[in-house]
Amino acid sequence: SAGLYYLQEPSAMTPAAKFPVKPGERVLDLCAAPGGKATALGAALQGKGVLVANDISNSRAKALLKNLEVFGISNAFVTNEVPQNLADRFEGFFDKVLIDAPCSGEGMFRRDKAMVKDWLQKGPDYYVPIQRKLLLDAADIRLAVVVVSVEEPTLTTMRRTSFMFSIINKPPENTAEDSSVR
Repeated sequence: SAGLYYLQEPSAMTPAAKFPVKPGERVLDLCAAPGGKATALGAALQGKGVLVANDISNSRAKALLKNLEVFGISNAFVTNEVPQNLADRFEGFFDKVLIDAPCSGEGMFRRDKAMVKDWLQKGPDYYVPIQRKLLLDAADIRLAVVVVSVEEPTLTTMRRTSFMFSIINKPPENTAEDSSVR
């Protein structure tokens, strides 16, 4: 409870560790709860710039806020919004956005047997439309950089690879004079 350390799966920490954040930047962590990635991003900002940590779930956003407070990240604020609302209010504001989109939960199988049952009921295809919507909404924010995490080991690598390929190759909807989406 003192914020001295925070244990999390290495695969869950990889996105923030690999994300190129510099002090002074404006960063959005779109799927931030429970806060491991957000606290790492906040530390990388070194008290300069701003971190907006968002989660669509109210209860998870509360846990996220607590973790940011415990870690003493003072240049951050937590939002509890759907990505489209953020796109409407923050268009062009962020330098970078991290999207660690909700996955199929396969990485949790060994720790949480209920995830196996959930996966068997929903299957990996349940999460693909959620991931696609998050990515497309983030593109609507007109970001300089969008980084998507697909680090978690998965039983459905083929589906995930195909999904990422379809997003990357989606024809741009922006005009020639608006080249801020990459």
